Amino acid sequence: MIPASVGGEPFRDPQARWVGVVLASFGIVYNRDVLRRLGMAQAPTQWAELGDQRLADQVALSDPTKSGSVAKAFELIIQQQMHRAVSSLKAADDPAQNLAEREAAGVRQGWEAGLRLIQRISANARYFTDSAAKIPLEVARGDAAAGMAIDAYGRATEEFVRRADGGSRVGFIAPEGGTSLSVDPIALLRGAPDPALATAFIEFVLSSEGQQLWAFRAGAPGGPLDATLRRLPVRKDFYTDLNRRYMADADEDPYTRANSFTYRYEWTGPVFAAIRFLIRVMCVDTHQEQQAAWKGLRRAGFPAAALAVFHRLGGVSYEEARNTIVPVLQGRDKVQEVRLARQLADAFRRQYRQAARLAAAGGRPGG
Repeated sequence: MIPASVGGEPFRDPQARWVGVVLASFGIVYNRDVLRRLGMAQAPTQWAELGDQRLADQVALSDPTKSGSVAKAFELIIQQQMHRAVSSLKAADDPAQNLAEREAAGVRQGWEAGLRLIQRISANARYFTDSAAKIPLEVARGDAAAGMAIDAYGRATEEFVRRADGGSRVGFIAPEGGTSLSVDPIALLRGAPDPALATAFIEFVLSSEGQQLWAFRAGAPGGPLDATLRRLPVRKDFYTDLNRRYMADADEDPYTRANSFTYRYEWTGPVFAAIRFLIRVMCVDTHQEQQAAWKGLRRAGFPAAALAVFHRLGGVSYEEARNTIVPVLQGRDKVQEVRLARQLADAFRRQYRQAARLAAAGGRPGG
């Protein structure tokens, strides 16, 4: 009923020290009213749509160095671009490269495509909050049109502002092929004062009755009394026609959706800390200059030369992330880390300012 893993994500510990209880994914929380006001008839369904210029100053983001869930979402954005690049290169069937070489080339290309997409999404951000929980609140209030969120936050906010007629101004979507399916786990702590009671509770949470509380609408037979929790159960046998009659998200088919994405730890897991670090120096610490450049690019119609400068990734290639940035972060020498952060942030500030000047000149270096 609970697989060992799905799409590269573990669902239970091989030594039975923990087990998943409910499913979790990452996606986009959005405000239908704000999108309509911006002239966007369709809600975003893919990460790339958060980089749409119409969402300038309308995207809610959190600093990934302060939010593990947002950092994971950024990692998934990069992984999606890696998957696309690898698939494209493998389909090309270049005789000069074997499959391993094509995969390695695709990972490098996807890394750069992912970072450039993150630059555009960041340039649309109002600012970076210090907590992932604030993102759906900003969206619900109408202070932002959309943002990145873990599904628990997105669905809970949608439920919280639901009207009496069943509609809601807030929606949540997990991008197809853009997010892995993981679990929130439960475990018994060593030395627990009442292990028998704790074990009984774990057994209940994993039982059919316990799983119903996560997924059923409030007031439904077997569901919660007051508040709908909007969490998807981990048990595969839960998704029956009978249970769907009472589920708040009856159309969700998470185990089928999980087939569209496979998390490859070896691609981004070793550079996860570098991703957080790079987004800080590329986007968070340099947000003022980045936003100014993006505004100039939009006004000028995105001249190619200026856009190329905006997206320049000197010093942050995949190899440099693995071989230079990660060792510095793992070395725990704060002086060296601050020095590297200042060096890279200064370089991105200069290029954003250069992109702004080029855009103002119509994209001509001598304009």
